[in-house]
Amino acid sequence: MADNSMTDEKWNQLDENLDVWYEANPEHISRKPLTDGLIELGNNDPDNRKYHAQAISAVFKDLGVTRRSLARKPSIEDDAGFTDYLDALYQEAIAIYQSYKSFMATTLIHPKSGGGLYATAEDYAEYIVKTARYRLRRAFKANAEKREGEALYWDGSFDENGDPIVSTGL
Repeated sequence: MADNSMTDEKWNQLDENLDVWYEANPEHISRKPLTDGLIELGNNDPDNRKYHAQAISAVFKDLGVTRRSLARKPSIEDDAGFTDYLDALYQEAIAIYQSYKSFMATTLIHPKSGGGLYATAEDYAEYIVKTARYRLRRAFKANAEKREGEALYWDGSFDENGDPIVSTGL
């Protein structure tokens, strides 16, 4: 007979992950009584927790949410300030690109490999935002993990203008 049990640690983590997910997704709070009931069933029947966990997964199937994605820690990408900053950066990059004819004529996609000029201001802005997103995520992770030797660190804070407050040391 198959083992359908789940350790208390793993089961309790699933319960915590559900609470965090509902807090981040209040528009789906109507599903909470159902998942709370399934958690209670698992609390009372530890030998069949895998079945109850599968039922919890089914509750979110139409949303494309899996038990694994429930466990995903909130990221800086979920922060509205981060999104607002990148949106503003995109608009500024377009304005800069369009404002300076010499800029449009000299800004290359890959200067070392001769990638040519950007076809549009939007192409240039997408590149700028992609680079900023990468660097800020890396700086945020470096700060969270207290990694020594990184070029940038960022705790996720913004100044009064909405710009990220980035530092070069811990």
